[in-house]
Amino acid sequence: MTDSVTPPPAGTTAGALLRAAREKQGLHIAALAAAIKVPVAKLEALEADRHDELLDPAFTRALALAVCRALHTDAQPVLALLPRTDGSALDHVVGSLNTPFRERAGPDMPKVSLGSVKPLVWAGGALLVAAAVVYFMPAGMLQAPAPTADASPPPEAASVPEAAASVPEVALVPVEPASAPASV
Repeated sequence: MTDSVTPPPAGTTAGALLRAAREKQGLHIAALAAAIKVPVAKLEALEADRHDELLDPAFTRALALAVCRALHTDAQPVLALLPRTDGSALDHVVGSLNTPFRERAGPDMPKVSLGSVKPLVWAGGALLVAAAVVYFMPAGMLQAPAPTADASPPPEAASVPEAAASVPEVALVPVEPASAPASV
């Protein structure tokens, strides 16, 4: 690349140079747009020198440079024909690039400390563990125990009046299930 750059012919535009380089390689505009991941409409606007349809001069120059790199052509003649950036967009920058960024908590961004989050995480974890225990618990563990036949009389029998005492004792004994052997 030690040879000198030849200036473009008079009356040639940047878009015409880009279109000629693309057509020389036999590349369709849609293929070039897919290669550099730009909409076809942006490339068409660049090749037709409709710079007002593009975002700004910096984007126009960057897009032209990307097209030149994809086509493996020299970008200097194309960039020389494009409008220059004025840099006025960067005039409002305060400080330097090396100024550290500190995010400030405002009224719409409450500051949350890690100490206040930990109890909520533990409570959520405990709820998940409890739900898993209940879900995987055997079915018989949640049911009430079946009544058993024991020697003590039922609570209703203790409050029976004396007149009912003449009823034979056999009638007050609870009936056992059919599967269990009868005991007297």
